[in-house]
Amino acid sequence: MVIIPSPFLLKDTSKPKFPMSFKSVILSALALSCLTPAFAAYKRNSDIIKITKSERTEARTPEEQLAQFTLAEGFVIELVASERNGIINPIDLTFDDAGRLWTQTAEMYPLDPMGDKPNRSIRGQLQDPNSPIHSHPEMVRLKRLYQLKDKGTDRIVVIDDPTKPVTGPVRRVAEGLTMPQSILPYKNGVYVAHGSEILFMEDADNDGIFEKSQSVLTGFSYIDCHTMSHLLTRAPGGWINFSHGAMNLGEVTALASGAKEQINYCKTARFSLDGKRLELVTSGLNNIWGYQLRANGQWYGSEANDLGMSVVPLEPMSGYLGIGNDKLRPYQPMVPQLHKFRLGGTGLSSLVFVEDDQGGFPAEWKDRALLANPITNTINTVRINREADGAIDAEHLEDLLKCDDDWFRPVNMEFGPDGCLYIADWYNKIVSHNEVPRSDPSRDKTHGRIWRIRHVNQKPVPVPNVLQAADADLLKHLTGPTRWEKRAAWHQIADRQAISLLPDIKKLAANPELSIGSRVSAIWSYESLGEFDREFTEFLLQDEDPNVRREVIRSLASFDLSADLVAQLLAPSLEGPRATLRSQALRTLAEVGKANQSTIALLIKSSKPPLPGKMAMGGTYERQFERYLARVAMENYQDELKAYLKSPQAKEHPKTHIIWALQSLDEASFVELFPEFWPTDDAKKMDEEMFVSLSTVVQNPKIEKLVAPLFADEKNHDHLVDLLLATQGRVQSSKLSKLFSPIVSSLAGQPGEDSNKLYQVGLILKAGQLSSHALDSIAKNKDAATINAALPILMLNPKKNMKALETLAKDGSLPTTTRLETIAAFLRADPKAGFPILASWLPGLEKDVQQAAVDRLSLSTHGARALLRLLADKVLTAEDFTYLSATRLSATAKKSPVARELMNHWTKEKKQQDTLQIKKVDHLTEIAKKLEGNVETGQALFQMCLACHAVGDQGYSIAPALDGSASRETHALLTALLRPDVAVEGGYGLTRVTRKDGTMVEGYLYSSNPTGVTIATQGNVQTFIPRNDVQAESSVPGKSFMPSLLDSLPEQNVIDLINYIQTLE
Repeated sequence: MVIIPSPFLLKDTSKPKFPMSFKSVILSALALSCLTPAFAAYKRNSDIIKITKSERTEARTPEEQLAQFTLAEGFVIELVASERNGIINPIDLTFDDAGRLWTQTAEMYPLDPMGDKPNRSIRGQLQDPNSPIHSHPEMVRLKRLYQLKDKGTDRIVVIDDPTKPVTGPVRRVAEGLTMPQSILPYKNGVYVAHGSEILFMEDADNDGIFEKSQSVLTGFSYIDCHTMSHLLTRAPGGWINFSHGAMNLGEVTALASGAKEQINYCKTARFSLDGKRLELVTSGLNNIWGYQLRANGQWYGSEANDLGMSVVPLEPMSGYLGIGNDKLRPYQPMVPQLHKFRLGGTGLSSLVFVEDDQGGFPAEWKDRALLANPITNTINTVRINREADGAIDAEHLEDLLKCDDDWFRPVNMEFGPDGCLYIADWYNKIVSHNEVPRSDPSRDKTHGRIWRIRHVNQKPVPVPNVLQAADADLLKHLTGPTRWEKRAAWHQIADRQAISLLPDIKKLAANPELSIGSRVSAIWSYESLGEFDREFTEFLLQDEDPNVRREVIRSLASFDLSADLVAQLLAPSLEGPRATLRSQALRTLAEVGKANQSTIALLIKSSKPPLPGKMAMGGTYERQFERYLARVAMENYQDELKAYLKSPQAKEHPKTHIIWALQSLDEASFVELFPEFWPTDDAKKMDEEMFVSLSTVVQNPKIEKLVAPLFADEKNHDHLVDLLLATQGRVQSSKLSKLFSPIVSSLAGQPGEDSNKLYQVGLILKAGQLSSHALDSIAKNKDAATINAALPILMLNPKKNMKALETLAKDGSLPTTTRLETIAAFLRADPKAGFPILASWLPGLEKDVQQAAVDRLSLSTHGARALLRLLADKVLTAEDFTYLSATRLSATAKKSPVARELMNHWTKEKKQQDTLQIKKVDHLTEIAKKLEGNVETGQALFQMCLACHAVGDQGYSIAPALDGSASRETHALLTALLRPDVAVEGGYGLTRVTRKDGTMVEGYLYSSNPTGVTIATQGNVQTFIPRNDVQAESSVPGKSFMPSLLDSLPEQNVIDLINYIQTLE
């Protein structure tokens, strides 16, 4: 959406006049003549319309809907079951080892405890066990439902033979549930992702009803029911993996052992089949609604919002950017954006790969990824491949299916035992969780369908019941034609502990004539039986297929092996050319739980310094990822690492490797060993991570004495300053102030120095000694840029600089916006003396400038209190404020009747504005049908949007990406532009941080960690506030910097902008 720059960032005039209206700002964009070729290339066919809420009011029958499908050549679609059979709002599809199809109802969706209110307002309270939010009636009610203390109305159902159309009602196997989001049959029971819990439900009396239930994991957050735990997936090594979405934060407990894990924002995680272990697996993205363990053993996932991440490898311990930017480790590298193409929409909901060996889709479809896209009513097709060096090659291919019935909402898919693709169709007028009010009565709770896609050349095949197969028959099922059959055989071998099959299982795994799916399933079966065979392992480690080698390397963690043997087996892979083998070997070294000099030597050898250049797959990323994995592993072996670093062998490694290894140690050990390996000759040998580690210990006299000469040497200053600026969100800057003192003095004394960089450093280090430099700069050049840069430095020591601040505040010759900043600063320094200056200056401003000044002054507690006095004295009126500035005054003075009256006024005003905007959206929607838009004009107008939004590799990603806007209907786009607080995903809500000095920073929350909070604003300008400086964090009412973006545009320009946006892929 178009973002209006702050008027106080625009060029000043000497006269107190509003610098530029929104209309003039936006129209000035028309002078832009072109965009970069890369940006202009992002187009998409306009026949796919994004309809999160269909305009049609009546559901079609399954027969009517069937006529609306268009499929790739040779494919047909058939109905399996519908609402007539009891399929209502299905979410998950799972086939058990007997070939039965399991799904569930979600009639109770949506169930957010805050209802239509944005959940971001309570997210920050969740981690405080004493917060009253935990006793909120709705939180308590929902938790009782999820823990089955009270009964819901949803259920789990089973289709015994999904290869045939269902007649009559489907079989109910569990009732009294509340929106179960994922189900995984296991032995005589089923795991269920159920809000705050992951349950295990048993059929104790073998009557087909799962009446006995216990919580396996508890403590999941459930404030946003479309991002709770889901996608339960059985994994080798005795694990069950699952995904967790971006909007929830909770401490999860494995009840069998008491093990705890903080699961915040988007993660994948895993728990052991015995329920005792719980671990995080990956971090990031926003919502992973597609999660697959491929036949070759590789993990892949999908980002619901696309963002160039529609299909991505989810290699364990990897991380992606996403809401919260919460990493597994502070030094975890982030996978860069992978794809330039976009699939469109904001709800990619399932991911499967075409992997059956025989009897399924045609050979030319093998290994393609299929994605369910409920926003565009499409099943998308993508080809993706990861090269030996880690590089990703992918492209968007011909889509498998498109439906012209916009109630078709594919939310889950799975290939069945018959080689056909099964689709869970939410079949609903509405699919969005946040863009449409959750209380909207037109959310459908009575329909749902399951479809099956097959190729016309597929022959009906009998589906084997692997659950009841004899042990000896499990071998042939391991080499069955479908991925389902191989997986079912592996499950049964593991669950039965069919040890008599082990010799033949090893023969299958070693047979290069078999498919990779069969061989990998055999390796998983061998691993599950727990009997290690060294000769067999060494043989497979020489196999030509890297997937075989990787799975054998991974399996070593399941056996009780000596560290020496592990080192011998893994050493060749760590030096090999294939990235996924190196990374897996490092993960295995971390997981085996044992270390000695040989394994520590391998980890240090893998601690190579970063490669130069931009982060990219196929080299720079893989190097960063491997050194990160090595450090994670070394953190598990503190005693062994410390002993090795004291041994003569440590001196055989480059110092860069050793310095990285040292950072794995506890602080005391780091301080003890650091002097021996400190590279004193060149600061450029110190990277960002070393700098961060150093910042935690530099107050130790031993360390300070060691590193002080490096900081004093002028040739190192530029590099050290760059390190400080790059890591300011992570370093303990207060501890660095003394070391940086000579650098600050040197920068200040340089002729023609870069004041901006100097003052940036000064603010990070709180270098109050720069006050004299700032005053000298103002004396030499009293322009706006100099004063605005110097003021924050003067405010580091306001008492010392009080006279200068007062002089600036009284200076009537200053430009309007600069004068405002000086008055705001003086108000903070001396509220009593500053108030008369403000009171005499503010009323003389033109009305629009005055309102903008009020908005700026409200961004500090001192300014807010001064404004309240002026309002009480009737110098200002309620109309001089905005809804947003009124919320700031209300937050500053909660008990003030003046603030309360102002807030009441603007609450009513906002409701009236919302009503007018609704009418305006409807009006412009009709106008759009009559006026023809000019795409070139719209393209120029669109430049403003890139201050916060991304399209392809253009713009910034601090607000929702606009990729796929070709898939958005006119009414939805107008709503997003005129009423962004309604249309924008809740995770993009604005955050307000109040510093202890009373100043406020508002914007999108980029990250929050123990060191501090980072807020991003237009142009991806990031402001870091150290944790020690934070007084309070709160949500801002609204999800956009501006409440309305088109009020000043002529209707023709609105249509121009809309038309251009609808060309964006």
